[in-house]
Amino acid sequence: MSILIQAGDTVKTYLAHTAAGTVPLPRECPSCGGYLHSHGWFSRQVVEVLEAVALRLRRVKCTACGHTHVCVPHFLAPRRIFTSAAIEQQMVDYLSTPQSLRQVATAATGEPAYQRLWGWVQRLGQQAAGSLEGLQSVLTGLDLSGNLASALPATPVPEALADRKTRTPHTRQRFMDAWRLFVAITRLATVVAAHHVAGPQAGGEYIAWANWVLSGEGFPDLLSIPQCICLAAGKGPAVRSG
Repeated sequence: MSILIQAGDTVKTYLAHTAAGTVPLPRECPSCGGYLHSHGWFSRQVVEVLEAVALRLRRVKCTACGHTHVCVPHFLAPRRIFTSAAIEQQMVDYLSTPQSLRQVATAATGEPAYQRLWGWVQRLGQQAAGSLEGLQSVLTGLDLSGNLASALPATPVPEALADRKTRTPHTRQRFMDAWRLFVAITRLATVVAAHHVAGPQAGGEYIAWANWVLSGEGFPDLLSIPQCICLAAGKGPAVRSG
């Protein structure tokens, strides 16, 4: 299993935590609740925009059940080498500009791997309903009066997205749902910052959570206020990673 941890918001800040020896060490086993101890490190390649970096990820082992887990920075997507920020940037660029899949992918990665970008957008659109429900519950809990949320300016659908031609109505709906999710994330991040909540402060962090949901790990309560606080405290929730 993987245990999400808060150790900086980017690859650069995570590397700084690694160098300083301040990467969080969870102590409660997500399998049985037993005590975890450090069990070494391993290297995983991660790609930001036009740059590949090797990160050292901590392994932990339970003294009770013997299970080994991996501590994964929350800004990484499961089973993907791209950071969530890189994934987010490419999807937003495609949905909000007239650029083609190939153009966006080439600008971001130096190679025209547009099939990968297409898959990201499709999956995000398919899972948007569940993620939007979770985001709305967090937003309602933070802004009970609704005054702050209602005061935020409306975000119109980008002209490029409205004009984009698709082969089927289902594809167009997925694009629209994906954009609605990005808008909801932006609004929630604004409310979180305004209330000085001890939780994620940037839209990219919510995209990271959405990526864990999209991976099919079966974690329905991922977007909740208690877990916002857990992430900020370095006690990220555990998710099954196969």
